Amino acid sequence: MVSVPAGSRPPEAPGARTDPAARRGDVPGPLDARWVPALLACLTLGIVADGWEAATRTTVALACLGAAAAAVLLAARAPTPDWIRGAGTAVALIGGDVLLVEALRLAMTCTPDPGRAAPVAAVVLDAATASAAGELEDVLLGLARHTGEEPEPERILAMQRLKTAHYTVSAPLRAGALLAGADPDVAAGLGEAGADLGVAYQVVDDVLGVFGAPEQTGKSADGDLREGKATVLTAHGRRDPAVRALLDAGPATPEELEAARR
Repeated sequence: MVSVPAGSRPPEAPGARTDPAARRGDVPGPLDARWVPALLACLTLGIVADGWEAATRTTVALACLGAAAAAVLLAARAPTPDWIRGAGTAVALIGGDVLLVEALRLAMTCTPDPGRAAPVAAVVLDAATASAAGELEDVLLGLARHTGEEPEPERILAMQRLKTAHYTVSAPLRAGALLAGADPDVAAGLGEAGADLGVAYQVVDDVLGVFGAPEQTGKSADGDLREGKATVLTAHGRRDPAVRALLDAGPATPEELEAARR
């Protein structure tokens, strides 16, 4: 641990949030989609007929994939001074890389039979690639309030499908079906249905991120509005010129936040 002598701590960066409720919004809470993969994988992989080792390794691989994404997210949103955030981001990126490699290693060795392991590893690889593409698209959509672009809800839904739905729901369902010996087309169909469920989950999560009670959701109800995050909810809200002006300015006071909600 690095200690900082009393009185020598630099001031917090402008805009850093110190409110406990705001801090909760930066940490995946109990309803956060990133912790769903392990649960879904355990349930779906339970149908594997030849033992639990393959199911367990694939479950942990998917959980590592989710944890890698969460590590980077935590570093990016941590309400800390710039001098700490820089080091924290570096540590998070290193940790995320390790988790990503471990996810792929576990997937490729989930079963001694290469013929069965390869399709499962491909699912995890696809989920990792889709998640990265979705994260990049989310960053680009977040620039909308600075560029004047108005992202359509359909584009935001497509981003959420890539960023979250693939690794939280679609991949566990596909991997479980493949391990159980299902036809690849059947597994792919389950994956598509899972992606739809994952997008629906994310839309509900976005609504809770604006109107939910922080003590119940474990996340701030102000973060998405302050950051101008591109969600289906904010995309519809931006059709109102008054709401769009508030979101573009970055509502800061309780009055402005409440006005944006209305």
